[in-house]
Amino acid sequence: MRDAAYRKEVRDAHFGPGESVKLFAFTLTLLVLSAARVEGQSDSVITSLLIGSADNRPEAAADPLFMKPPVRAIRLGASSGGFMFGILVGGYAGSKLLYQDCDNCKKPKMDALVVGGSIGGALGAAIGAAFLELGSVCTLDRRLMRSLVGAGVGGATMFVAGGGVHRGGRTAFLVPVGAVSGSLGALGRCWKSRY
Repeated sequence: MRDAAYRKEVRDAHFGPGESVKLFAFTLTLLVLSAARVEGQSDSVITSLLIGSADNRPEAAADPLFMKPPVRAIRLGASSGGFMFGILVGGYAGSKLLYQDCDNCKKPKMDALVVGGSIGGALGAAIGAAFLELGSVCTLDRRLMRSLVGAGVGGATMFVAGGGVHRGGRTAFLVPVGAVSGSLGALGRCWKSRY
């Protein structure tokens, strides 16, 4: 209780009661203004050279604000989000399907959660990486096959390298890294975009 009062006192010393509301309103205003499309004109020679040299395609010249979508960042985010969803579903399924009472197990419920979450997370990462087309030169089935193999190999390798079920902390950190990087790395030539 004393810690909560101290934190409130420190927070109020830095930000008065109305200051945090003002800071939130300012941040929200900046966010809204930065997301708006700006059609401003620039007389700068450097700006016109940079916009002109960014892309030499005819359709890009018609719209100076044309930008390629950040395919790598979108795929990374989709794969990471797929892993998070998959770990929840896989952990729940693992706790219901794999849970068994055994004499030599220290934590059978936790073991089932770790195994189910690892498998579900790897599947989720693969589906997240492959699901969005983003102008890829590969079809969905080819992207899905490649990312499933990569996520499986990467997740399983990191599961074993992390110590498996008995070292839950290391495994919980390494499996997402292996599954997401494996699902993205295995896409290979499917990274090429038609944009």
